[in-house]
Amino acid sequence: MLNYYNICFRNTQRIENTIDTARIWHGIFFKILKEYNEEISTQYHGQQSKQSFSISPIFSEQYSNIKYFTKQSLLKVNIALFSDEMHKGLLEYIKKNSSVNYGEAELLIEEVHFKIIDEEVLEASRVKRGTMNFISPTAFRINPVNSPLPSPRRIFKSLSKSYSEIFKHELLPEEVIDQIEKYVVVEGLNINTEVAKYRKFDITGFKGMVTLNVKFPDNEIQRNLEKLFALASYVGIGYKTGMGMGQCIVLKK
Repeated sequence: MLNYYNICFRNTQRIENTIDTARIWHGIFFKILKEYNEEISTQYHGQQSKQSFSISPIFSEQYSNIKYFTKQSLLKVNIALFSDEMHKGLLEYIKKNSSVNYGEAELLIEEVHFKIIDEEVLEASRVKRGTMNFISPTAFRINPVNSPLPSPRRIFKSLSKSYSEIFKHELLPEEVIDQIEKYVVVEGLNINTEVAKYRKFDITGFKGMVTLNVKFPDNEIQRNLEKLFALASYVGIGYKTGMGMGQCIVLKK
């Protein structure tokens, strides 16, 4: 199952509003995990071919298009954990602590909202037609380059990979993924490219609205695609989701 956290906090120092806040949270999370169990931390940090979690950038409850979050702002970060081991490590930390060290600053935890996303939740939340609102730059790794284009095939391939990691079984075989461009219709686009600027590297991705309509002729596959559509609200899509990229909100139509 998927363990989904929404952590709300106030900052004691001014914080720059960039996607690099997710990279910093990435480091915070693995420090927490290392203190809980160094072996588990090393295991998940060393994974190259799969990502067992996603972390959003820091968001403001009130302001989005500002350069800095001022002191004592109400902020939040979303963390999706694909493994119970990582969930237990974060949960233990939250039970014992009321703040998080963020560089030289301190983040004062005000509220923690937690959801368990299992297959029943996804079944009940299935989306046939809806809009994926990509709120952080999104790209897909196509070695040796990145693609900043919202391909339905790549979107659902990424979601299918996350689903398999979370639930330990395959929802879509590769031959179905190869047919997605025929049966997942792009009904609308309102996107732009944006550079995700990290401390040591930059990645160009797309942000904005992508409206999709799923029309697969096989009923079982149709239901599975609709479940993956619902999953998009909780997991990152594409490249560098553990550092804030590919964050998405699904708006059902």
